Amino acid sequence: MKNTEQKKLLLILASAYWLLALMIFGIAHEQFDHIGVESDALSATMTTGELYDGHKLSQSMTIPADTLTGVSLMTVPSAE
Repeated sequence: MKNTEQKKLLLILASAYWLLALMIFGIAHEQFDHIGVESDALSATMTTGELYDGHKLSQSMTIPADTLTGVSLMTVPSAE
């Protein structure tokens, strides 16, 4: 292959790569957006005793995103 043919092939491959990358980003750009939000602990409205099997505990909150993917739960050991 001559030098000009190699440059032309490299240019075609690079163009195809960037075209493919732009197409993927154009189709799936919403999935690439991710917001990590860390906030202060929620204030409890009342204390809870010991949790038993089947016991339900709920806390409502407002999040600044479309979806919630994880929550960290911290517990305090009993003083007994």
